[in-house]
Amino acid sequence: MVGSFSQTLAQATPATATTGNTANANARRLAAIGAAVVGDSIWHWWYIPASKGHGLRGGVFHVNGDGPEFELVFNNVRWTTDVTVDGTGTWNQDTGRVTASLQITGPGGLTGTVDVVYDDYTPGPPRSPARRAARRSPPPYLRRSSADAVAAIPPAGSRP
Repeated sequence: MVGSFSQTLAQATPATATTGNTANANARRLAAIGAAVVGDSIWHWWYIPASKGHGLRGGVFHVNGDGPEFELVFNNVRWTTDVTVDGTGTWNQDTGRVTASLQITGPGGLTGTVDVVYDDYTPGPPRSPARRAARRSPPPYLRRSSADAVAAIPPAGSRP
């Protein structure tokens, strides 16, 4: 079953602000869209084995490298019809660490720079066939419906 995806910035669920964050709802929507684009590129790498993919509503992303660290590149990626995402990031498959620095442009001149940092799984050496399989499965937030994915983006420094 495929979940539904926000078509516009106004329909996107804002990212949850941490203590001290004073960003308004639209700025937090930009952050949520940026995090969703990063997660989507990793999802595509898992399920559609290719180093190049297309954003949900346009643009192109690349996942470069042979591992365990991959470079993520985003060019005019559109998660919604009215927001574009550009930038770069890294995904370390051994540690699970994902980082990205994104420039996001929305409607009406709304812009922002978003730094995305999270761990996509609990790292550690494989100890059993089950643990090895768990380390190779996609991040938990990518296994949920798209509506939950934005709400489930973990804050920096936390583990899902």
